Order: sequence, then C-alpha cells, then structure tokens
Amino acid sequence: HVFFRAAAGFEPKDDGVKDNPKATLDGKKLWDIFFEHGTEMVITKSGRRMFPSFKVKMSGLDKKAKYILLLDIVPVDDCRYKFHNGTWSIAGKADPDMPRRMYIHPDSPCSGEQWMQKPVSFQKLKLTNNIADKSGFVSTPFFFIFFLFTILNSMHKYQPRLHVVRTHDLMALPFVEWKTLAFEETVFIAVTAYQNEKITQLKIDNNPFAKGFRDSGGGKREKKRLALHSSSHESYPLTKRAKMDDDHDDEEDSNLKHTKTSNNNNNPRDATRSATSHGGDDDDGDVDDNDGAESGGDDD
Repeated sequence: HVFFRAAAGFEPKDDGVKDNPKATLDGKKLWDIFFEHGTEMVITKSGRRMFPSFKVKMSGLDKKAKYILLLDIVPVDDCRYKFHNGTWSIAGKADPDMPRRMYIHPDSPCSGEQWMQKPVSFQKLKLTNNIADKSGFVSTPFFFIFFLFTILNSMHKYQPRLHVVRTHDLMALPFVEWKTLAFEETVFIAVTAYQNEKITQLKIDNNPFAKGFRDSGGGKREKKRLALHSSSHESYPLTKRAKMDDDHDDEEDSNLKHTKTSNNNNNPRDATRSATSHGGDDDDGDVDDNDGAESGGDDD
C-alpha cells in the first residue's frame, strides 16, 4: 500500500472522514495459476482487453464519502525479456517507457457504500502497442485526460496499480491524497502473441469468450503448431492465433468461433499532466485481421 501526497504546495484539507481503503483481488486463484506460469497479456494495434480481468473487492471505505477509482499499468523493472527454451529471461535493457496513461473507472465518483457492494471491474481497459493511438479519452476536466487504452512495450514486464482517491471532484485529483494498492500476482509480460503454450491453453480453458475456439478444436491445432515451433528450441510467435479477444462483450462471442493467425515511484498524477488531447477511433476490442502481422516483434 502506497500513499501519494497531494501536489507540491497543496495540503489536503482534513474533512474529518476516517477510512482505511483496502482491496482484495477478485479471481485470485485464477491469477495465481497464470502467475505461476508467467502471465502474458496480448497487446495489439487496435487494443486488447486483459484476461484475467482486473477486478477487486473494496473494503474500509466510508459509506457516505465519495471516491474516485483509477488504474494505471507501470513497468516493474528496466528490463526487456525473451522467451527461450520454455522460460523467460532478461534480454537486455528496457525500451523507452511509453507515455503513461491513467484509466478512471466509469462509475467514478461513487459512494463508498456503492463501491463496496460488489466487485469493481476494470475490464474495459485495453492494451495497445500503438504509440500513435489518439483514441479512448473519457473526460478532460482541467488538465486531466483519462484513456480507455494504455500503451505498452512488447516483451516488457508490467503491473496494474489501483488508486483510491476520496473526492467527488475530478478536478481535485492533483490536490488530494491518493492511496495506491497493487497485487504481485497481477504482474504480466506484454506480448504481441502468446509465447508460452501453457498460457495459451490457460486462456483457452478459462476465458468464457473462447468457447467457440474450444468447440472448433482450435486448441489442438494450436498445440500442434506450438510443438513444431518448440522443436527448434527457440521462441516463435504464433502465425495464426485464436480470435480470442480476451474481451467481455457479449456481442463478440460469435466472433470467437473463428480462428486466426517498476517499480516506478513517480506520482501517478504526473502521467495525466503530460497527456495531450486525443480524439478517437475504437475498434470495440475486436481483433484485426492484421494483428498476426504484428507478431513478429516478439522474436529475439
């Protein structure tokens, strides 16, 4: 748990509210299984949602006070990784960090009582490697811009961070105290195609929106392709992948029946200050037919 003080020169006023924000990771058992094998999250030009989804159960909030919940994804270290002979290892120094973006939960601000009623899901956040992305802004109060997309470097390790801010006003974010919570088991490596066949199978077996892929027998074909690749003892991205968007929109279920090829201690508010205005195109999370062409970036 980390507290971020208000912006320099501003002391948050004591509103008399006594709370102790806490969060437990929803679906921890599934996260643990992925973490054991080295969680991978696919990033695409058009954006891909995380699976497992980042969901938390909140506690310790004042029932009547208003809170804003935010999420960002930060580098874990300054290394670039490679997958070789079935294991991940350091391949060198990290690429320059991508522009930091902050995602605000769409229900914000909300009362502590409402936040604590049910798990809070950040499933709409999408991961992209498109540095030219100009989409996904949610709100532009004052100098803050909140994005539905976060830009990551492939083959780098990241960790989501949850920020809890007791305020009803978005424009007050720079001037109040933030509490930040993170879970070790949510650490993942960003990839343009799954590297570890165990992770591929875990995604197929556990993502409900991969049902069509399972029914079509795509899993067997994928494992056979992986076996051929692994015979050379090198890591190769899959040239054909499940159209398994890791998305959670019901209307996308039918699309999945087809197959195809930081610890960073900076104040998270700095990210929002450096953002520039964006306007948008969003593919609604559907995987592009061109995604497979981006897979080659993962080879080392």
